[in-house]
Parts: sequence; structure tokens; C-alpha cells
Amino acid sequence: MAKIIAIYVKTMVVVGGHHKSPLARVAHPPIDAILLKALAKLTLPPSLRTICRNTAWTKLDEKSYFELINDLRDAGLAEFGFWQVERHWNLVGS
Repeated sequence: MAKIIAIYVKTMVVVGGHHKSPLARVAHPPIDAILLKALAKLTLPPSLRTICRNTAWTKLDEKSYFELINDLRDAGLAEFGFWQVERHWNLVGS
């Protein structure tokens, strides 16, 4: 459900011309295996890279999902709006 909501918020807010709004700043990309695999390759704290590498997004409960989002934000990936983390989402490199 969270993935569907993330896609909806991105479509309505970010793509809809409100990319500088407060909601856009807290919106996040859909978290899936492709994004987690790419994030695991970034210069992040080793424990967070391990989490990204070993997490099955389909198995995340609500608490774990939001903990992961907060950990990624705390790692500095949210500087200009957390939705921009999706730039690491790459089908070619998966």
C-alpha cells in the first residue's frame, strides 16, 4: 500500500507542479528492490548499506518501512526533497 501512496503523491504533487511544496519535501519514492539494491552501493553508513542489501521490501511491516525511510533521510539523502532519491532507481543497472 505504501508504494501505491508514494506513486500517487509523486504524481499529484511533485510532477503536478508542486515540487517545492512542504508535501513534496517529505514525499518519498516508492521503495522497491531496484532502489534498495542501488542505495546499497552508495557511500552510506555500513549498517544502512547492509539493511538496503538484505531487505525484502515486500516483507517490511509499517514500523520497519518508516524506520528505513527515516534512516535514509538521516543519511543525507533528503537534501532537496527525499523524492529525488529515485534518481538511483535504474533498471539498466539492476
